[in-house]
Amino acid sequence: MISRMSFNKNWFWALSILLTSCIVTQVSSDVTFGSQPEKCQVKSVGDIMDQEEKIDCEGAMYSEIPYTSIPCNAKRINFANNNITKLTRNSFRGLQQLEEIVLSGNMISYIEAETFAGLPNLQTVNLVDNLLTEIDERPFWRAQFESMMLMVDGNPWYCDEDLKETVEAIEGKVTFIGLTCRGGFIRGIRGTIVGREFEDIRDRIENDFESWEIALIVSGCFAAVVLVALIGYTVYVCKYKNEGEEADLVQREFGLQGE
Repeated sequence: MISRMSFNKNWFWALSILLTSCIVTQVSSDVTFGSQPEKCQVKSVGDIMDQEEKIDCEGAMYSEIPYTSIPCNAKRINFANNNITKLTRNSFRGLQQLEEIVLSGNMISYIEAETFAGLPNLQTVNLVDNLLTEIDERPFWRAQFESMMLMVDGNPWYCDEDLKETVEAIEGKVTFIGLTCRGGFIRGIRGTIVGREFEDIRDRIENDFESWEIALIVSGCFAAVVLVALIGYTVYVCKYKNEGEEADLVQREFGLQGE
């Protein structure tokens, strides 16, 4: 009887410790414990000690990434040709092993700040044929990967100074592949920007931006000169008018004294 009670007690403590460790692990590292999203195929590659999970959800009609259903050791996920319209900071939560993300053929037009945070092994993100017109550096805030290739062919990019600033801000960490302009405004090449590679017109954007700065400085200087001239002219007129009035007053006084 005593041994049975001791056995049950030991099992109780062992189960309690196991559950506690799982809860602490999930809270501290946001690890997901899914096995397979619906309508998807999971492929395991490698030996039993170092298996690599590939999740293929192409054409599964998802409107968002079901990150809680994806195995936490997945290294490659494919959600091409779904109905995803945006990426958020929770889209890849807990999937620290991800190396490749395929999202081509969706309707993504917005990427939230810190979307790619917590993915230290990320190497490639495929966003080909989506609806992105602009992007800034916020999706890459707190990014832990060393360098990442961002494939963006087939998006209606608007090429201007803002896009140039974004590319330069994350250059060295993120490499854009296939950044082609579908619109934009650059002085001197308006009307020929559509269909041109961003890298081909990047210097023109820089030159245009510098010319605009120079024009602003010149205009400011010219306005300052005009303002100073107006002030000088006003002072001169007022002074001449006062001197004339004083001279008239003196003449009148002399005239009265002569009478």
